[in-house]
Amino acid sequence: MFNLFASLAEFERDIIRERTKAGLTAARARGRQGGRPKGLSKEALSKAQAAKTLYLQQDKTVAEIGLLLSVGRATIYRYLAHLGVPTGNLGVTQP
Repeated sequence: MFNLFASLAEFERDIIRERTKAGLTAARARGRQGGRPKGLSKEALSKAQAAKTLYLQQDKTVAEIGLLLSVGRATIYRYLAHLGVPTGNLGVTQP
């Protein structure tokens, strides 16, 4: 009995997988593409610009900037990368 239920479940899973793939293919044929849109929202873009300004002034740490803007350190680095701001050894010259 258990084997019968397992076989039916596997068969149903295969059918769902095939229908999902067919639906994605049909959507792509219509010019639709799934996934989250690229870029930042208006609110995030304004925070990113503020983060860039504060970061380039070099008077606050990334953690302090994050606290001011109510976002995490990693988000600040993501914002800076999105705006093309080089991070790391800012102001430190290499010999």
